Amino acid sequence: MEPPAVSQPSLIVHLLALEQQMTEERGPPQAEWVTRRLDAVLASLDVGQPGQAMGYALRALELSTELNDFALQARSHVSVALIYSDSYDLANAEHHFGLARTLALTPPDDATPPDPRVLARVIINLAHHLLHGREYLEAYQELVAEAELFASLDELALLVVYHVNLVAACVQLYQQGSGPAEQWKRQVEDSARRLAQIDQQTLTVSQRLDIFDSLAQAALLRGEGAAALKFAQQRIELARQADSPLLLGSAYRQLGQVWQARQEWPAAVAAFSEALRLYGEGQQRVPEMELREELAAAYASSGDYRTAYLVQRGSGQSGLLMEQVLRQRAQIGAALRQALESDWRASSYREASEQDFLTGIANRAHAVKILETLQQGLDRGEVKQVAVAILDIDRFKQVNDWHGHEVGDQVLTAVARYTDDEIRDQDQVSRYGGEEFLLILRETSLEEARQVCERLRLSIERLTFTEWPTLNVTASFGVSTMQPGLKVRDALRMADAQMYLSKHTGRNRVNAQASLPADSGALFPGGAAPPAGTALPGTSEAPASTPEEVRPLLTACLLCIGWTSLRHGSNLATKLPHTATIGRTPPSDPTPAPGRQPHNGHPR
Repeated sequence: MEPPAVSQPSLIVHLLALEQQMTEERGPPQAEWVTRRLDAVLASLDVGQPGQAMGYALRALELSTELNDFALQARSHVSVALIYSDSYDLANAEHHFGLARTLALTPPDDATPPDPRVLARVIINLAHHLLHGREYLEAYQELVAEAELFASLDELALLVVYHVNLVAACVQLYQQGSGPAEQWKRQVEDSARRLAQIDQQTLTVSQRLDIFDSLAQAALLRGEGAAALKFAQQRIELARQADSPLLLGSAYRQLGQVWQARQEWPAAVAAFSEALRLYGEGQQRVPEMELREELAAAYASSGDYRTAYLVQRGSGQSGLLMEQVLRQRAQIGAALRQALESDWRASSYREASEQDFLTGIANRAHAVKILETLQQGLDRGEVKQVAVAILDIDRFKQVNDWHGHEVGDQVLTAVARYTDDEIRDQDQVSRYGGEEFLLILRETSLEEARQVCERLRLSIERLTFTEWPTLNVTASFGVSTMQPGLKVRDALRMADAQMYLSKHTGRNRVNAQASLPADSGALFPGGAAPPAGTALPGTSEAPASTPEEVRPLLTACLLCIGWTSLRHGSNLATKLPHTATIGRTPPSDPTPAPGRQPHNGHPR
């Protein structure tokens, strides 16, 4: 279906208009204040501003709680979950999706049933999250399990996202050869047919981009290259109106893949090169690296092997490796730090943005802020000594796999609260990322810090859980000290390396060493090699046999080659290597019911 010539304002203009409306709000909180901020969350993510998005999401959560509106609270938790999901913080994303689902099923009062649109928005955004994590079958199952719910709805935006996500999941399942291929093809055809019949004049630019993405994927699956090319080109023209390098880069990437399917290599190279430029402009590191591989393949297919080699070498590491590291180490700390810098935020928001949602202790962003202040004190001679320690719960993935994520959340909360109770008031524990915690010990020497961690290690080992008497929890520690004239990252780098050493020497132990400059290269005591069986960067051995053992080795390699910036919060909102549009909830409507829709360039 040809898109009507509808003028669409850029996302930046749309955000500015929303900001202006927020400044004009007066009187007691109203439901539209919340929906306005939820709309701003998704627009901010579409233009690559996760910090700004988190600010809107937290304020929406605060307002919806004050209004005691379960539906708006559910939508706010979904927004927070999407921000975490885009930053590869899967544990926090799943936690907020769980809260959102519970709220969506909660009646507002005894006489009123829950609004089905709220649950629908939770489901389609959860499907987006699963697609982002390449869990295509799980996403498909979530969607089809609620097929009757979506069939009963008459809200066009919700139905668009539902079918966009079904196309994305089934195309990937078909390409992987997973399960009944004909079933995936039939679902793609059915959803694509429904999307093609929709009158797009009432939809937002992001919703229309998602439709063109899905139609192009369906055409490629049918082997109709000309139709796929037409939809991909229409998507590019529409993406230009959004004024977002992320959306336009994604559109050019799909165009390159269409040309690639048609084996027209020069055109594919040109489209991929433009997408690469736009990703670089938007600072999208993971999709940029993945796209280099696609571009290199296009050059190789055209016979230009030298250029293919140079492009591939320029990537340094594959996008999949980066994603693996980011999944386990990434934090939304960068987003929260950006939010903290916004002076106009209410004090209650600032307090919320410095706190980890799950455990209730300080988050990484707040901890880094404290460390920077302490480092300045050390440099001026006002602070004598500061120790830092990283605590990592051993085999935490097994806790989640064997007992479930709810039990895993309780383990994290128990360890966090117990550690917080055991340290001095002047010290602090914060959630550092996933199953890791960071301890800041003021006026504490290296040996004193080692003793503190040894005492904590023994206490954690003795933790018991009434409902799970067979569950045993242990932790590995890495300890270091901050030094005048060095950087905060030097101490964190050394503590991290010592924690990995504890992992590789048996777990459930403490290792300590004072920090050294980043270029010293000495990550282990005295500059010695790590224990036997631990592969170092540049060697071919990789004795670790589980994801938990591979993770520290990968991160140690990254630390040695100077990629510590990954640990300190860069813009991590990225696009998946496939071009499937992974739908998000639609923008706010006049009623205080759920969400907002997908967007195409961001991996939703």
